[in-house]
Amino acid sequence: MCKNHFERFDLPVGFAIDEGVLTERYRTLVESVRAEFAQGEDDELARALAQIDEAYQALLDPLARAEYLLKLYESEGLSAGDPGETPPAAASVLEEIERQENLVALTNRSDPHAALSEFLTRLAERGAALDKELHQLFADPSPRNLNAARTVVRQLQMLARCRREAKGRQAENPVWAPVRRLSATQEAYQEGSEAESLVSHPAYLFGRRIQMGD
Repeated sequence: MCKNHFERFDLPVGFAIDEGVLTERYRTLVESVRAEFAQGEDDELARALAQIDEAYQALLDPLARAEYLLKLYESEGLSAGDPGETPPAAASVLEEIERQENLVALTNRSDPHAALSEFLTRLAERGAALDKELHQLFADPSPRNLNAARTVVRQLQMLARCRREAKGRQAENPVWAPVRRLSATQEAYQEGSEAESLVSHPAYLFGRRIQMGD
């Protein structure tokens, strides 16, 4: 029986993994499990496949992988450090509040869809920087580094919530298509063109001839 998700896919325990290898071994394992169960063992097969899928999803997503690693290290007796060593979370909270305020302001822009797209790009860049930091911390899973990793994971969780909200707001604000406004000269020209078209219309000319007794 597998001790953890990494062992299930024959991968070393760690944050840095080859997602291509993970996916390949996931597919191979699914095919192998399907071949093991005989016809009529649908319930057992469903449970086995559910366990494999759960392990795969936990390792495929970087944030879920980091969360799982922290739980795994804790279960193996590697503490996350003393409570007094926990870095202050005030900065993260303030950063989250600022992002939420920016999100509201961007939604009220004249072109919220484009503004939210830029906002999502900044979130992605911040997430990439935090992901790089996690690689460094998990490379040496000491209690101090695991403690720091918990703080980074909390920041990534905040980013994920903010990203979901931003995408939701973006879906509520479709791509902005500006209405082409005419200048006063263009409006006058258009009105004149319409009037000229009306005067030259055959029905209009026929009516004028009747009024004039032609």
